[in-house]
Amino acid sequence: MLILSIHLPVFTERGQLLGSICDLMWDTESFIVVQLCVKKNFFSRAPFLVHVSHIVRVEADRVVVTDATASVLSQKKSFGSIKPLKSLGERGQAAPAQRRSGEGA
Repeated sequence: MLILSIHLPVFTERGQLLGSICDLMWDTESFIVVQLCVKKNFFSRAPFLVHVSHIVRVEADRVVVTDATASVLSQKKSFGSIKPLKSLGERGQAAPAQRRSGEGA
């Protein structure tokens, strides 16, 4: 039995590397993976989501998705792009913006 795991590389059927899995999105009622969160590389800011319907196969060392997935990404229409999260303060609220030196008090 093959298991999806974080850091597995994601390739298209033609062998194009899209990135690696950085997170998995689960259905909380059925405990089934519904989307893969894929990051192009370590320095990429925003990962993209790939729905499991685009998965062709899962191998021991990689996940293979349809070539259509890459063509959609090349058109800059990702499957639900994720915006980077703001850091949270002590009470779980977004930290206030820092004032630049020289700005009014």
